[in-house]
Amino acid sequence: MPIDTGWAWMTVVGCFGMHILAVGGIKSFGVLFVEFEHRFATTSRALASVQAVTTTFMMGMCPVSNALSTKFGCRRIVFIGGIFMGLGFVLSSFVPSYQWLYLTYGVISGFGFGLSYAPCIVFVGHHFKKYRALANGLSVSGSGVGTFLFPICINKFVVWYGLGGALLLLGGIMLNCCVCAMLFRPISSYKDRKISKKVLKSASGNHPNEAKDVLLEKLEQNGSRNNIHNAEEMSELNGTVKNNALTSDATKILSKPDEGQQLLDSKTKASPIFDWKLLTNPVFLVFLTSTAIANFAYPNIFIMVPSYGEEIGLDKAAGALMVSIIGISDLVGRIFFGWFSDLRLVPRKYEFMFTMGISGVLSLILPFVKGYEALMAYCSTYGFFAGAYIALIAVVLVDTLGIEKLSGAFGFVGFGMTIGLLGGPPIVGSLRDDTGSWDNSFIFAAVIAIVGAMIILLEPLAQRYINKRSIKKENEI
Repeated sequence: MPIDTGWAWMTVVGCFGMHILAVGGIKSFGVLFVEFEHRFATTSRALASVQAVTTTFMMGMCPVSNALSTKFGCRRIVFIGGIFMGLGFVLSSFVPSYQWLYLTYGVISGFGFGLSYAPCIVFVGHHFKKYRALANGLSVSGSGVGTFLFPICINKFVVWYGLGGALLLLGGIMLNCCVCAMLFRPISSYKDRKISKKVLKSASGNHPNEAKDVLLEKLEQNGSRNNIHNAEEMSELNGTVKNNALTSDATKILSKPDEGQQLLDSKTKASPIFDWKLLTNPVFLVFLTSTAIANFAYPNIFIMVPSYGEEIGLDKAAGALMVSIIGISDLVGRIFFGWFSDLRLVPRKYEFMFTMGISGVLSLILPFVKGYEALMAYCSTYGFFAGAYIALIAVVLVDTLGIEKLSGAFGFVGFGMTIGLLGGPPIVGSLRDDTGSWDNSFIFAAVIAIVGAMIILLEPLAQRYINKRSIKKENEI
């Protein structure tokens, strides 16, 4: 399996494309929010709750989708997820009332998002070591591109084809996630090609041509996956193969996987998907709590900004543009902080805390931002910092727990983030309904993000507790 080179970078391309579609589409809900609000004449809380269902499925499915991808392969699971994503948007175009959106957009599309999101991030993480932070930053920066493109496209689609036609088009676009899934080459394919090349090279040297046929036939019979452990079995397959050296060499070649395969196999076996021991690790619990709390704030900005634009006198196109600006600055921020973290000038956990805290401070000043130019400058700055801590989650988990724990840890973190995803939108929607303004909602988002960042300061205490516990166990022994 290629590490830091070759097809490893194509997995980044696939994950990048998936983020354009899935995460970019979800973050653009604020544009659809305005259209749904006008069409169904319902409350902000009701429509925000639709988004809460979608994002809850997306992150809550993380442990399940990781387990499924481990068993059936990342390509298959992401491909199936793409089908559900497209189906949900298509069905949403025919709903007669907003209540149906809970099923079509919330459950069906959310289920697809959930199947696609976590597996590709973990898959990319296993393909990199030296450039892991940069690769992860590039992968998840696709959400910035999607957040930039989708609001503009949705606004145009609604003008040209109406809300129903726009949702139909979006459903077709979401099916391209299936194309991205095809770039996630199955791990077994590396082992197959490695074996085939070695076998042919060995067989074509000093041994009869019949040897090639025997070895390749055996590979085909076993789906090019099962190892040949017994040299006598080789000789029984073809009476012409009598050379002990050939059978001995073939056995060694076929039974020894390449180093990349050994690495991934060992990591997969060593890290059960539901590793409940992680929940007894105080350091992991610090990061789990931090991300869970901060997620009450981050996703809601994308719901609130387009509507807030109308609130201060901007038109729909300008509100959609603000989300696009957040998206493009989000892209730049994720790539920059991914590159910067690989330099190791600052511990990644402090980058994580800093970017999360800054996003909270910026949310605190948003109620004082009035006018087109001021809001544009704000969105540029917010996007640069807010997306960065999301991009750093995977690499911080690897630094803290090791690559062998990434799949299980990321699953728990994703599930923990559903608390904020489920509770945040109804809260900010209710605050807007009660006050008639988004100002209190922005203040709520700011405070909660700052609290999430401050929790990271408990990490040294948690690490000290672990060290004391280890010393105590050693003394008891």
